[in-house]
Amino acid sequence: MATSKQDSAPPERGEPQLDVSIVIQAKAGDEGAFDRLYLRYFHLIAIFLIHLVGDEETGYDLAQNTFVRAWRSLGQLKQPEAFLGWLYQIARNIALDHLRKIKDIYSVSLAPEHEYIEDKKCTGPEEQTIATDQIKCALAAISQEKYRAALIFSVAYSGSDSAL
Repeated sequence: MATSKQDSAPPERGEPQLDVSIVIQAKAGDEGAFDRLYLRYFHLIAIFLIHLVGDEETGYDLAQNTFVRAWRSLGQLKQPEAFLGWLYQIARNIALDHLRKIKDIYSVSLAPEHEYIEDKKCTGPEEQTIATDQIKCALAAISQEKYRAALIFSVAYSGSDSAL
């Protein structure tokens, strides 16, 4: 299994098409098939985790942990066509475990300049950076992890993930 963020190419826009036959092969113990799944989905899972925990390096580490746990638990997957949702659930659980361990769950307070987030188009790089910071602060202020995960997931699949 590949071990760094450079090993996996980002998927094209939107969710990659799941090849159920690859999941079935991996479930039967084919490491090469699992490596293909890893290469196909690592970036999606890593981005999800980065936004969930708020740190790029930690997000990539947790993505690695997600795939290790998925490989070990693959025999428990009853429906191969549900692989991606199952993988996201593993990633979410790993992120929540991590957040509990560091005891820094959602203690971010919004700075006064972020209390009101304007709804406008960003034209320049500086405005895009400010908007990205505002979005990150707003997401970090969400007190319940299940709602934060749902928002991140919905933004990622709405085509608006460039703002995160």
